[in-house]
Amino acid sequence: MSETPPEATTGYRFASPWDKLDLPRDKLRRQYKHDCADVERNAKGYVIRVKGLHRALQPYQYGLPADQQRARELIAQDGYSWAELFELELLAVSLATEEQFGILTAHWREAAPVGVGRNDLFRVVLAGQQRYFKVLRRERALDRLRLHLGLFALLLATVLFSYFLWTPSASGSSLALAGMFGILGSFTSILMRIQDAGQNLNGQTSAGIATLTDGSWSLYLALLSGVLFGILGFYAFAADIGGHFLSWDLIPNIEPKAGTVCPGTGHGGCLPYLAGAADYGKMAVWGFFFGFAEKFIPNVLTKLANARSAGRPDAP
Repeated sequence: MSETPPEATTGYRFASPWDKLDLPRDKLRRQYKHDCADVERNAKGYVIRVKGLHRALQPYQYGLPADQQRARELIAQDGYSWAELFELELLAVSLATEEQFGILTAHWREAAPVGVGRNDLFRVVLAGQQRYFKVLRRERALDRLRLHLGLFALLLATVLFSYFLWTPSASGSSLALAGMFGILGSFTSILMRIQDAGQNLNGQTSAGIATLTDGSWSLYLALLSGVLFGILGFYAFAADIGGHFLSWDLIPNIEPKAGTVCPGTGHGGCLPYLAGAADYGKMAVWGFFFGFAEKFIPNVLTKLANARSAGRPDAP
């Protein structure tokens, strides 16, 4: 593998994103090495297919001698940049004889119809290379998004877990538990959303992927909403709202009970808290559920508010 980006020897070389940048030579060398490592990590199968295609065409009997020599040099390399890999693939089109065109159309049988000409096949291969590179960049963008969201969720969960361990307040530790598992639930929900987008990278979901990556701030807000919905669920159980819909065995026991008169003039005796160890476990499960449902809870609350408004008599 050469240390510096090679000069173009054909008119069909793929343009790497850094080809036309006016950069110092040492920076270009570092970028070239990074490009080669990227191909080694993400396109081993692609390299094997292109090399196999050239082995089927050898010995070369068609094309310019300079193109034949360039193809031999590239095949002899141990590693490739994206520009070199795509150039080698295009060289197969320029070096194939008319009799060998059946090998090429079989290789690109989904995109190249039988009987396609050489110039048309160049366009097919170039379009496929651009599409492949675009899909790969989207995958990287989704991976970076997962990493950043994971770090943000870990930071929030660590803060709440530290508060859960160190606070002397039973009410404070109960709220921290609900918020912490709310984060985990919302993070799981967001990961599933990103996974759905990633599975359709080759489909018609470019707008959805762009919305996720370019509007990623909304996903951070969704993580924070997991904390809020976990705490909201805790107070819903404290207000005895859950008992109207669920079995009492599923609801965590929260003290003091709804309707209890607060002792004294302060508010400390009124703050709800989980009564026992089993209740902490139940609240953890419910906190995760409320956080996981961060996408649906706002719609449910809106429907409940609309239903309540519709049931009121009209004001005189």
